[in-house]
Amino acid sequence: MFDFGVLPSKHFDIPVVSLGNLSAGGTGKTPHVEYLLGLLKDRYNIAVLSRGYKRKTSGFLVVNPSHKANEVGDEPLQICRKFPDVIIAVDERRKNGINKIRQLFPQVNLIILDDAFQHRYVSPGLSILITGFYNPFFDDYLLPCGSLREFRSGAKRASALIVSKTPTIFPILARKYFIDKVEKYNFKNVFFSTIEYGAWVPINEGLNPQARYKTILMLTGIANISYLEDYLRGCCRELILRNFPDHYQFTETDLHGVAKDFRNMFGDSNAIVMTEKDYMRIKEQSLLQTLIGIPVFYIPIKVVFHKPDTIKFEEFLQEFLSGYQRSHTSKRIANNSILEVQNSG
Repeated sequence: MFDFGVLPSKHFDIPVVSLGNLSAGGTGKTPHVEYLLGLLKDRYNIAVLSRGYKRKTSGFLVVNPSHKANEVGDEPLQICRKFPDVIIAVDERRKNGINKIRQLFPQVNLIILDDAFQHRYVSPGLSILITGFYNPFFDDYLLPCGSLREFRSGAKRASALIVSKTPTIFPILARKYFIDKVEKYNFKNVFFSTIEYGAWVPINEGLNPQARYKTILMLTGIANISYLEDYLRGCCRELILRNFPDHYQFTETDLHGVAKDFRNMFGDSNAIVMTEKDYMRIKEQSLLQTLIGIPVFYIPIKVVFHKPDTIKFEEFLQEFLSGYQRSHTSKRIANNSILEVQNSG
């Protein structure tokens, strides 16, 4: 209905950048939002708008670090904690959310939409599609046979494609393979990124994040565990998986069960490791109490573009933002000229 103009898409007079995917999670949208913030926050007054997936609230909310994940969503809360000076908001109606942001924060001159590729009531100036290296959209199928939210042809709406979670050492042939496979979707800009893991952050006091553990219990509630699983297998002798559904709201019963499994593990050089997004959902005091006395860590991650793409991606963004400013400056000048002629007449 959007394609045929039955339903309208709203354009805004400030730059709006959308990041999203065709699949139901697991491509690394949030780390890419954080990458954009790190790149642009010193040059623009940015607001990030998300729907706040799996939150129990509704409507428009401005996120602050004291919120709980079930109030605003784990991903907006994670971004807020990392970028406390950036405006982070949630609203399931993106058009309403943008209007609210502009009303409350008139200084905002750039809006980033997190996971908004299918939210077409807003027409972004720049739409970036993200697909995973190990599960690309062109080899996937619609739910429930695969993980796609919409037909592959929807990729043609995107201004650019980022292939995420590529191997750290990325062969030229793999790059060429992807570019050849997406050629029919008319992408003029294709970039390749990978994940870099940061230092482990201890949840309980007195833990050494540099220690080596023989056995790791990987506790996750994310859509795609393969990348983290491969990383952790290189950090220990034995890896035990405890994987819950994506964005799962952990309960005390769940964590008591995990703690019991941990204490039944053989040996005394063991640890529990989770993602930063998972930690957002268990950092409430009542849940943390269940893991007292256990070595528990979360691992921050960040996006890194491969060497030839780092500069190209920054230039691509700057070209859009500069072009947007030029076009709207020209429109303002033209409108002012028309008003002057009308007033003189």
